[in-house]
Amino acid sequence: MVIDKVRQLLFITLIILLSSSFSIAKIKTIINLDHTKQIESNIFNNEIASNLITKHITIGYSFDNESENTDLLPLIQKMEKLYVINIVNMLNLSTNQRSSLNIYIHNSQVLANQVMISLVLLQQKIQYLEANLNNCTKEKSISDQRYFEALNNYDTLSLQDEFDNSMEAGLCITRNKIEYNAKVAIQNKAKTYYNAITQKSTYLENNQDIILDNIDILNNTTIQQIDTVQKTLQYQQF
Repeated sequence: MVIDKVRQLLFITLIILLSSSFSIAKIKTIINLDHTKQIESNIFNNEIASNLITKHITIGYSFDNESENTDLLPLIQKMEKLYVINIVNMLNLSTNQRSSLNIYIHNSQVLANQVMISLVLLQQKIQYLEANLNNCTKEKSISDQRYFEALNNYDTLSLQDEFDNSMEAGLCITRNKIEYNAKVAIQNKAKTYYNAITQKSTYLENNQDIILDNIDILNNTTIQQIDTVQKTLQYQQF
């Protein structure tokens, strides 16, 4: 009976150690001057890592109904759609280019402010989970130590009590670790698009006059072709 309990305890511990080894991949942001390229869709090293992060994000939204869960994902979606808009194409389709550009900049800034508020709330939740994880880890370490002390002393009553305490602490570690990883995955994705949309809107705001005054030049592919020819001539020394 005691041997079975020990095996169960070791098995639970192994699961916890495996789950704690998970690390979240850093999402890569791509920003260029004309802001027309999308952020790379392949943001993870491999398909397994991508699926695991997606699962953690799903789990992160399943634990509760707090504001960072109900608000942040739709905001991330809005940021992504707003970011990938081709500004030159948008202006070409507009009858009032200055107004359209100002509206785009304004919407980007408002959205970024909303995301920042949600990120603050999410960070508080992450810190809370981290504190819980540390406490549960300490409790499990103490229970494990007391368990083996009871085993050495043939203290049947304490043996069962400490086994139960260790199991409870182990489950606490697992739950908090998974939820922590899930929240961090959401946080990283939100920060990626927050930085992207903020940089783009700031660039457009600082350069809106030159963009609007030279929209015809920006549309002219001949300029790009001339630049390519010039670079080729210089490189080849023709």
